[in-house]
Amino acid sequence: MSRKLFADRIVLEGLVMAPSCRQCRSAGCADRCTLSARLSGRCSRCVERNNKCSFLVSVADFASLDRQRSKLRLEIRKAKEVQAKALSEQLRNELLLESIDKREKALFDRGLEAVEAVEQQEAEMSDLFGPSVLHDAATVSLDVDWFGLDFPAGTVEALQNNS
Repeated sequence: MSRKLFADRIVLEGLVMAPSCRQCRSAGCADRCTLSARLSGRCSRCVERNNKCSFLVSVADFASLDRQRSKLRLEIRKAKEVQAKALSEQLRNELLLESIDKREKALFDRGLEAVEAVEQQEAEMSDLFGPSVLHDAATVSLDVDWFGLDFPAGTVEALQNNS
């Protein structure tokens, strides 16, 4: 590949350097000093003129940077995967919690409906029999003298004595 074509390729793929190399500054073309670390350690002008470039960076330096960059990109990708997994788990848990909340509300609503149905029945009974019937039924004493009751087979006391 000719130096001119190689220099043109550096211009296409490279970045304009600031500050520029000594050769470009002395030639008055500092604003066009372009370097592509991937292609060469010299700027496009120095490659084209076969000059020694003050940038002169070794390929090994750039290879080291590329390895570091690749390693960091891999770490970033792994971190994003972990983050996505955690976000997915969080979303799943939020959906489960929402489902539990809905089931709890449904149970609560059914309980309220049952209480309202009982209150409605009490109101209907109150309308039919008057409010005192319900009050009296709720306060009826269940104290019964079982020994004084007369059964067809005799009194409870007689039944106990026969046993």
